[in-house]
Amino acid sequence: FSVVRNVLLEPLPFRSPEQLTVVWWGNKGWTTAFEGSAPVSGPNFLDWRAESRSFEHLVATSPSGVNLTGLGQAERLIATATTTGLFEMLRVGASLGRTFRSDEEQAGRNKVAVLSDAFWRNRLGADPHVLGRSLTLNGEPFTVIGVMPRGFQHPSPWSVGQPTDVWIPLSLDVLQVGRDHNRYVVLGRLRSEVTLTAAQAEMTAISERLVRAHPDVDNPGVALLIPLRRVLVGRLSTRLFMLLGASTLVLLVVCLNVAGLFVVRALRRQNEMAIRAGLGAGRGRLVRQFAIEHLPMCVLGGGASVAVAVVATRALRALMPPSIPRIEEIRVDGSILACTLALSLVVALVASVAPALTASRRALADGLRHGRGPASSRRATGRRVLVVAQFALTLVLAHGAALMLRSYWTLRAMEKGFSTGNVLTLTLRPSGPRYTQPEAVGTFFEEAVRRVEALPGVTRAAAISRLPLEGGNNSTAIIEGRDPRQGRGPLVETRPITPGYFDAMGIRLLSGRALGVLDGTPNSLLVAVINQTMARRCWPDANALGKRFGFGDGRWFTVVGIVADTRQWGLEEPPLPEAYSNYPVYLSELRFLVIRSTTDPVTLVPAIRREIAKIDKDVAIANVRTMADVVDRAVAERQFGTWLGSLFAITGLGLVMAAVYALMSFFVAQRTSEIGVRLAFGATRTGVVRLVLANALTLIGIGTAIGLVAAVLSARLAAGLVYGFSPNDPVMVAAGAVCLTAIGLAGSLVPAWRATRVDPVQALRAE
Repeated sequence: FSVVRNVLLEPLPFRSPEQLTVVWWGNKGWTTAFEGSAPVSGPNFLDWRAESRSFEHLVATSPSGVNLTGLGQAERLIATATTTGLFEMLRVGASLGRTFRSDEEQAGRNKVAVLSDAFWRNRLGADPHVLGRSLTLNGEPFTVIGVMPRGFQHPSPWSVGQPTDVWIPLSLDVLQVGRDHNRYVVLGRLRSEVTLTAAQAEMTAISERLVRAHPDVDNPGVALLIPLRRVLVGRLSTRLFMLLGASTLVLLVVCLNVAGLFVVRALRRQNEMAIRAGLGAGRGRLVRQFAIEHLPMCVLGGGASVAVAVVATRALRALMPPSIPRIEEIRVDGSILACTLALSLVVALVASVAPALTASRRALADGLRHGRGPASSRRATGRRVLVVAQFALTLVLAHGAALMLRSYWTLRAMEKGFSTGNVLTLTLRPSGPRYTQPEAVGTFFEEAVRRVEALPGVTRAAAISRLPLEGGNNSTAIIEGRDPRQGRGPLVETRPITPGYFDAMGIRLLSGRALGVLDGTPNSLLVAVINQTMARRCWPDANALGKRFGFGDGRWFTVVGIVADTRQWGLEEPPLPEAYSNYPVYLSELRFLVIRSTTDPVTLVPAIRREIAKIDKDVAIANVRTMADVVDRAVAERQFGTWLGSLFAITGLGLVMAAVYALMSFFVAQRTSEIGVRLAFGATRTGVVRLVLANALTLIGIGTAIGLVAAVLSARLAAGLVYGFSPNDPVMVAAGAVCLTAIGLAGSLVPAWRATRVDPVQALRAE
């Protein structure tokens, strides 16, 4: 509940957060399918800001990494370039100094920076004289003008889990370039009197006018307004609410278990309850008595749970993937304590109803007879119903956990198209005045690859613009020989690489050849290697080798090779058309170094740092990970949900086993005399075991049957979280039933064994 409340239910930590929106650029049908992945071009943003009257503030942001130098070893920071008005839109001022002025969007006046409180404290020692200090970012000096309050981070769909260290102004010169180059996240605050529907209508009209005014733009579309909170947490709501539902089922199982134990306790006090009833105590009075008696246990249990929850919540925060927003806000506070207290009272009351009803049904004479034979067995219906209900609820839990577990392992075991063994990746972003030309960036990476490949243990090294599973850049392809007016080509993920990338990453070459060093010279023929999906989609009835395609800028790439598919936007998304090239103009987009080694690649990091420093000591190395780490991050959210759901299911199974054990133990105790008589008249101990197990199997069968129906119905709710198979797969359903049956029988074995140890003589003498 702490996680769901803080992540999903609490409003964003800004004033009037319901007015905050994200403005994407895309087709009208992209409202749900492309949330978080449709950025905006600079010219479109400037036109929106100039023409729209629905927004109090409209800002463009662009998070990226920058190299910080001049403070010792170069290091990588997360910087957000933003137009002025970001902090005013969020209604947050600087705790030290000031934020940006409107004139600081102008080129030449934009070399100022606002720091995060964490960076100011951790890296600059909370220097009280930091204002006016110069920081060198990407080789250029920036003057510090302010520090933001402790804990402040601006909301960004693209940088969840990557807090901004420094904010810098976004220059108008940069924004005015490339109407078909979508790269900015646009955030807005609606005016208080404007509804989202009215604002959407206005932005649609502006977008349609822009499309008509610029017919040559390659990506026509409309502005899409989506509430900021929905963009940040919408994709998580289903998964987290299902986990909350699973924890609620565990709570219900606990209530049923406790109620069953309280019923047994009440039956042992049946004489007392019968006398009270005979003296005029009604059911309400008996319920109050049991509630008062049970309240201390429930309150003590609730108090103990708070202590556990405080520790467990900290552990949960450490285990949660960084892609889940607002992790730092998750905590057990006063409202959680009040909820726990209220829940304890409810549990005490609910668990008291069953024993009170059981006791009040007993007649006075019946209670004084101390009946313990078959009559008492017939009165055990209430306890059996409680156990059956636990079976049904636990089967729903177990089935849901099994679905998540199988989906998780299906994703982990799927063919990824690349190798994860002994492959290291790291981020390099040469920037500053020395790297204004793409050729300079290409030269840096060529030298970096050459030096790293020369290290002992390295078998191959290469550079690429984006790693698999971590998104990309795409453009609409034009296929040679086809009239563009008859239909636009597919969106193709473009990947600048250096030669050797396919070997370094372990991507199979299916036909043709890979890219070579000579392919990247200025006068060479423009060539590309494409993936299977692009070959199939663009040339379904022909061999793609030798075919040509372009992106509308007059350049044509000749296909010289086809490689296996890799997934660009996560393991759960299908491969998209993809083209690899080492064309010099695109080499400025290179940012990742990929190294394959014969040993543990992490041990090579110090040597790699030394070699990079020899090329340029101002280029920082960041995000040092193995490809196995990249895959782990891609499934981190699903892994977290699977782990938590499995924990709930295991808890439920343990409670069911305890419930069956308690019920069968009570069954044996109530029928000790009957069992003794059976043994005295020749019944075998095997027959006694069958008697106990038959009673258990009856409950197990009824509970499992009800649980199967509930599991099948509830599986429809989890259909969106299941990957690679049907949520009502018969094998999965049958496996859950078999598992629960085995758990129930296991809980019956000890009582059954005890029944065989009954001494007939002692039993008859006691009777």
